[in-house]
Amino acid sequence: MKQIFIGRQAIYDRRLRVYGYELLYREGNTLSAPGMNGTEASARVILNAFMEMGLERIVGQRRAFINLTRDFFTELPPIPFEREQVVLEVLEDIETDHQLVENIAQLAGQGYLLALDDFEFEEKWDQLLPLVQIIKVEIPAVDLAQLPRKVYRLRKYGVRLLAEKVETQAEYQALHDMGFDYFQGYYFSR
Repeated sequence: MKQIFIGRQAIYDRRLRVYGYELLYREGNTLSAPGMNGTEASARVILNAFMEMGLERIVGQRRAFINLTRDFFTELPPIPFEREQVVLEVLEDIETDHQLVENIAQLAGQGYLLALDDFEFEEKWDQLLPLVQIIKVEIPAVDLAQLPRKVYRLRKYGVRLLAEKVETQAEYQALHDMGFDYFQGYYFSR
């Protein structure tokens, strides 16, 4: 019998309460899905989480953050979960165009929470900023000294900021002081 795993990493709010979990597909005892593209891995997360295990069993009353590919956002298949339970993440390598923006606007209009994953402060995301509610910033990829200036520009959109890959107490404290809303990373699993 093939073993399927759903990895989950806690996401904490400013008071260090669990806000949600990022769900990641795992096959067997590996840390990745070898030979599988992002579309397949995302589809497996959704199918396994909802059909076999049940979302409530995985995340309880918390939100499930799910990485989704361009195909998901351009094809808009039926979404088999309640909008209050999930955050749909737009991956950083997705090409932005009119179709993508239009479909993300449709999902936002339906009440889904949307997040930009691994946000790198590039202009290509500007058209999505009014449509998303959460921006995930991968901390090792940015200069912490420059970060306050960069996040200041995002505040006018009313987005919440999530710091990913927070490794130390000092990073957490600096990000908390900058006004980040959510946090995830190795520091919290210790």
